Amino acid sequence: LVDSDAAPNAIVRATGLGFQRGSDPSLFAPLVPRYFASLQTLWETRSYAIAASVINGLYPSALANQELRDATQAWLDDPANAGGAPETLPGAIAPRLRILAQKAWGSPELATSYDDFATRS
Repeated sequence: LVDSDAAPNAIVRATGLGFQRGSDPSLFAPLVPRYFASLQTLWETRSYAIAASVINGLYPSALANQELRDATQAWLDDPANAGGAPETLPGAIAPRLRILAQKAWGSPELATSYDDFATRS
């Protein structure tokens, strides 16, 4: 899904749903750096609907560890991902990442810098 845009919308969504049901969370750990590294390319090369489906579906929320939390926070805090109109990657994806991360931990406390980001966009 990340390296090819050939999959139809239904396959993209179904793959994301299946990815979220991984039975061994430790298998997600090696994917965390690649996930965040791929966000910009996905956003630039796919339609909004497909980019959002891939980005939401492949967020490794089953991992729900400190590494994922730190990586999510680092992405949200990175000045290269801050600011911009809602149709840009950070404007569209930062809120989703925050929601997905909150679901992973069941906590409203993540990305305090997001509040700053939201006021800048």
